[in-house]
Amino acid sequence: MELKNIIQVILSNSDLILCEKIISTDYIKLVVDTKEGVTLKQISDLTKTIKNNQNIADIYPDGIRLEVTSPGIDCPLTHDFHFIRNIGRAVRINHQTSDVYNPFEGEIVKFKNNTITIENKKQFVTFNLSEIINCHLIFQKTSEE
Repeated sequence: MELKNIIQVILSNSDLILCEKIISTDYIKLVVDTKEGVTLKQISDLTKTIKNNQNIADIYPDGIRLEVTSPGIDCPLTHDFHFIRNIGRAVRINHQTSDVYNPFEGEIVKFKNNTITIENKKQFVTFNLSEIINCHLIFQKTSEE
């Protein structure tokens, strides 16, 4: 069985959603999430399951470097639940729409039916997910008082 398929089977037995994977000759990195946000226990359990999987041990008899992590603040929003979970937060969207500034920045105000509505100081703009190249959260530095 191919490594990608083994990982897919392991993930299908959990609530985890694969956001990103990097697989090389002796290294696997998985970025996983859930609709509610992934917990440290879920990451730990997945790591143990992969490390103890006999099929993976057969492919890599000398072992493998494994990194299982949650999406960091710099990870792009890619799944519906990412947009829903971040309603009210500022984002920067690179898109394929010709009549809107690119990149477009504003606050997520709505997500429905594969469309996201963003508000900035001047306007509301609705993008279809198919028009979005990438979308990242914007974090403002706060002054220390």
